[in-house]
Amino acid sequence: MALIIASSQVINITTNKDYVFQVHRYFLERDSEFFRDMFTCPPTSGLADGQDEDSAILLPDVTVHELECLITFLYEGVYGLAFTLQDWTALLSISSRFLFDKVRDRAVREIAEHDPPLGPVERLVLAIKHDIPQWVQPAYTDICVREEPLTEEEADKLGMSMVVRLARMREELLRERSQTAPSVPNRPRFARNTTTDCGCRSCRQERLASDEADEDTKRVTKIVEEVMAMQ
Repeated sequence: MALIIASSQVINITTNKDYVFQVHRYFLERDSEFFRDMFTCPPTSGLADGQDEDSAILLPDVTVHELECLITFLYEGVYGLAFTLQDWTALLSISSRFLFDKVRDRAVREIAEHDPPLGPVERLVLAIKHDIPQWVQPAYTDICVREEPLTEEEADKLGMSMVVRLARMREELLRERSQTAPSVPNRPRFARNTTTDCGCRSCRQERLASDEADEDTKRVTKIVEEVMAMQ
């Protein structure tokens, strides 16, 4: 991927010299610290970087889809965008690498609020790759408490170190749960409904089950925090 400055106003962006996109320099300078710094540097010789195809600015490992999403956002971001989850993920990738901070913030928010939500493994991978710390612990927790084990594909995405960390978390959780198992087996869990808690046997069971669920959530959170602190 390379970027070409066609004039003082218009930027030409190309992917491996096969696709060329024109973008106004204004947007790049306004939204990206990376490009602001680049454009303040005087050219070493001849034309400034990006003024023509021969001086194209190389953007390593950028895909056509990522660039299309970025350009669409720069020109149409103030309007309603029909972006898919895949589009927001592509925008997160390119905005993180080239320091489009406000664009990145929007992508993070849109992914976090997307319905249906991104799966916990995908969230964890993105959080580590693009430095989104607020996603890490919830993603670890969701993976720990789900019944299904990691698939081979998920393990490949996460890498060995994270797989080992998750295995340690799940083992600790199983051990904690076995030590704090309720005295009454197979007690059903209910969502607590305080508006109808009249003190009858059913309401007491519901309240107890809700309290146990709260304790289990605290237990999982504590285990995740402890194992994360070991890294």
